[in-house]
Amino acid sequence: MELRYMHDVIIIDPASTEFNRGSFCYLPYIYFSALKAMGYDVLLLENFTAGEIDEIPSAKEYCVALWSYPQIDLAIVLHRFLPEIPVFFGYYPLIRSLKLPILEVKDDLIYLGIRYYHRYYHTFQQILLSDCDMHLKKYGGQVYPLFTSYGCPNGCTFCPSTVNCGKTRVVLSEDRVRQNLISCSKLGMKNIHFTDEDFFFDSGRANRILSSMVGKGMKFISLGSAVNVKRFVEKYGESILVDSGMKLIEIGLESAEESLTRSMSKTGLKSCVWLGDNLTVPIFWLTMTFYPGETIGSLNKTGKFLEKYGMQIKELYGRVQTNGTKGGLGQFFQAYHGTKIYEEICQLGFDISSRPIRLIPSFIPYSFFHDVVKKVRVIRKSERQWFDLYRLPVDLLQPIVGQTIANHFEDNKLLSHRDIATFLAVCARLGVIQ
Repeated sequence: MELRYMHDVIIIDPASTEFNRGSFCYLPYIYFSALKAMGYDVLLLENFTAGEIDEIPSAKEYCVALWSYPQIDLAIVLHRFLPEIPVFFGYYPLIRSLKLPILEVKDDLIYLGIRYYHRYYHTFQQILLSDCDMHLKKYGGQVYPLFTSYGCPNGCTFCPSTVNCGKTRVVLSEDRVRQNLISCSKLGMKNIHFTDEDFFFDSGRANRILSSMVGKGMKFISLGSAVNVKRFVEKYGESILVDSGMKLIEIGLESAEESLTRSMSKTGLKSCVWLGDNLTVPIFWLTMTFYPGETIGSLNKTGKFLEKYGMQIKELYGRVQTNGTKGGLGQFFQAYHGTKIYEEICQLGFDISSRPIRLIPSFIPYSFFHDVVKKVRVIRKSERQWFDLYRLPVDLLQPIVGQTIANHFEDNKLLSHRDIATFLAVCARLGVIQ
């Protein structure tokens, strides 16, 4: 009898409409890299669809990544129809809620994965999907994601990353980071997106890593909290950022309404203003729309902040123009299983999608829904670009003074809730409604 070849492990990463990766969304690649480094025969099936189920090779173990809500249905199908019962890893509170067999990728494997996964870039098809450009059009070339640490202990109310990592941070040594960066440089991978939750969590560490890269011709994007980036700049100055090749820093503003960021357990709005006034290295402000407590007024404030400190559409690649810009709404809030706000979310608003993704509205907070329009002006010709960005005509709705946002939902039977919500939120960001 002919024996079929069997891989040790097959990792299946189901296709998802959630293409904006970060943190645990990279676990399929991190876990693959760890297993490869340990010598296992492992196959990664990326962007997997149901039609490929009969083509799956034989394996001793099947591991299915489930890190986003749009993957749920395919994950359930795979649980039912794979040759052997698979285990699931990714966003663990979601997996537990579905009562699927779970495989928790432990910190030692995460360490191995982020240490070695730059070695396997050439084998991956989709890893570059959310970090493939320098965001700013003036910089070209392929960009490669690289972790120097994984996880975040901060505990923002909306953040699934803190929940998933158990408030821990797995950290590579400075020497290992330098070796990885030198290896990338030798392979011609000089554009690096640090995918840490906060590259600047340790100012001294960040300074020593960047100092070792001065004169190496690298171009970096990094993510950092406003408080930690400000602390870094105050201690070491901005020149080390420029000299090492830091071309862009992403900072989670979320909202310019301080009461709203406080409810998120986020601090640092004053640091955001300080950085906007003092830093010349470009900042890409990350925002969140429709967090519970969002109002027309909070959207007005965020729009004014981004008008002063944000990017212009023409500066950015099309893929990222919906964030960091005056009329770009950034990511839309969604309540992840396990987060602090999840249990009370039904009292704070209503869902308009059972399969949420971060770049399309799936939840409307009552604070916005019941807010009253106090002032309206016409949409200027120069503002049409923001509506074009969301494929919305400027005459979609006519906001009326004295009416609630809810009135526009109730009175319009032809438009989807997501389009009505998006249109009115853009109007609020631009100051068309107040």
